Amino acid sequence: MKEYNECGYEVRQILDSFDFEGDAYKECDRLLNELEPYGYTFEYGLDGEPYNLKKLDNQFICGSCQEFVPSYTYSEERDIDECNACKTKNEDNG
Repeated sequence: MKEYNECGYEVRQILDSFDFEGDAYKECDRLLNELEPYGYTFEYGLDGEPYNLKKLDNQFICGSCQEFVPSYTYSEERDIDECNACKTKNEDNG
């Protein structure tokens, strides 16, 4: 992952903790959960190998559920945004 060298020490430590002997899908899920608070995500394929490490945009802490949420989901029908975690509406962003 080319972004590896551009991310911070903590993120590199998380990525380096990947257990190649373990279940690849579980390891990818674990890494995603650990990277999210640092604002990073990645994709992985059927082979369970992470790729496309990237910094998340539009990060926020939801005022209702206090969870880190990577982005708002835009709703064209209602012209508002909502928290991905608890679905609380945020009319200030739209």
